[in-house]
Amino acid sequence: MTRWHNWAGSVTATPDAIRLPETEADIQDVVRAATERGDTVRVAGSGHSFSPVVPTNDTLVSLERYTGVVDVDTEAGRATVRAGTTLAELNGELAAHGLAMENLGDVDAQTVAGALATGTHGTGLDFGVLSTQAVGFRFMTADGEVLEVTPEDGDVFRSAQVSLGALGVVSEVTLDLVPAYDLCLRRRA
Repeated sequence: MTRWHNWAGSVTATPDAIRLPETEADIQDVVRAATERGDTVRVAGSGHSFSPVVPTNDTLVSLERYTGVVDVDTEAGRATVRAGTTLAELNGELAAHGLAMENLGDVDAQTVAGALATGTHGTGLDFGVLSTQAVGFRFMTADGEVLEVTPEDGDVFRSAQVSLGALGVVSEVTLDLVPAYDLCLRRRA
């Protein structure tokens, strides 16, 4: 058995299986098989969280092989991205299209879905948590059904914004973006 731990080493688990799906169909297969066995499925993003939301003795899913930008609409200022994409990868891809997320925190090793699902915040009092930039989610429910939600879905969408994985395994996220910008560092003594 393989042991899993978060980046700080403060949360550990020894799951029966660690799955690394590469396609959305792979994610469905993993979820359906685990459900048939009566297993609990947890998704481990980049393991940046300090909370014990990931540990399981059953099936642990890592989306580190399910990455990349699916679609960019520069005119609408939106992009759809696979859940396992890190914020660092996303930032580079968006910059190439002249776009950026409105606000980010200081850690870019997090996966997009992980940062949203755990309520990760950015910087500044005038900005919401990162999940307020999401305008669509695509995820697998426990029976392997693909569900897409948008703000028009009301409570289901709001639940998906900071879900902690409770609604299923997120496969894609659509983000509302802003034109790319540069930051200026100023230090004062």
